[in-house]
Amino acid sequence: MKLFLDATWEDFVTDVESNADGITLFGASSCGSVFLEQVNRKFQIKHIIDNDKNKWGKAKQFQNILVEGIEALKEDGEDSILLITSIWYMEIVEQLKQFGYPGKVYSFLNLRKVLAGFSEPERIMQFEHNLEQLKALLADEESKRIVDAILEKRKKNHLDYSDIHAGRQYFISDIIPVRNDAVYVDGGVYNGNTVRDFIEFQNNQFDKVYAFEMDKDNYEMIDFSAFDERVEFLNYGLWNEKGEISYIAFGTASSMSEMGNKTAKVISLDEVLEGRRVTLLKMDIEGAEMEALKGAEQIIKKWHPDCAISIYHKPEDIWEIPFLLHSMEEEYSFYIRHHSNTIHETVLYAVVK
Repeated sequence: MKLFLDATWEDFVTDVESNADGITLFGASSCGSVFLEQVNRKFQIKHIIDNDKNKWGKAKQFQNILVEGIEALKEDGEDSILLITSIWYMEIVEQLKQFGYPGKVYSFLNLRKVLAGFSEPERIMQFEHNLEQLKALLADEESKRIVDAILEKRKKNHLDYSDIHAGRQYFISDIIPVRNDAVYVDGGVYNGNTVRDFIEFQNNQFDKVYAFEMDKDNYEMIDFSAFDERVEFLNYGLWNEKGEISYIAFGTASSMSEMGNKTAKVISLDEVLEGRRVTLLKMDIEGAEMEALKGAEQIIKKWHPDCAISIYHKPEDIWEIPFLLHSMEEEYSFYIRHHSNTIHETVLYAVVK
């Protein structure tokens, strides 16, 4: 097996166009649908593979190709091309290794940033300029080292982030203070795990938690009985105003999109909290962070809450989100930490010392 997880979009297209057999997609959920919707007419699809047996024998939309199990790859050779269309791409890589797949392997999620034009020289110059401005706002040398490393990795399409991988996410004791009167807003709770982490971090000493989860399926997985009356869960996404949005669900994650396969209600924090006190604001909401922060401007200006905001969902988030917060509260000190071995989980921490 030959891995091309660092490949550019141009390399992928060239490789596919030189292969008359077409490509195999591994992943028949929402990520696969996004690929088929956006770029399927450029390529011939040979197989669609998925580990979910309930999908086998069923036609995937657009090309009416039946979904199969991994055994369909047993006749593939060294020149075969497989594109992983799943958020679980590292697990699938290991599965392919164990299966003995001999072909070439790419990952759609790793190519999407190239589809957005990040590899173009003018985009790289834009990043370098804005990240230099960002570094002037950062409060410690570790944050600056992480920004420099992220820039180099993105320029070279490197996916190994283990050299900047930090430990505990969101609740870092030497950045975020423990407050017995804490009022915590959690944007994007998934199944409630980050609320549990907050309660543990606070040693169960806090005043209130407002926990938001947009996706109904995720919301219904929460064990509400595990929390006391101080924790209030809301089945809303966070945005700059009240309304309804379309999004694409990716299992534990989701992405705003007009082509989305689901709809959800959204609301602004300023509207729903009506000026109530907030001491800690966390957001990991799949690219909606900028709009959600705009919808929390009154809270930020009034209460100056400590913040833990994801800044990796969109390429520009890494500087646009700090710049936005700085414009709202000039007294913030900014820190950046990265919490995974891959491109995901870069977090901005903002505190008023």
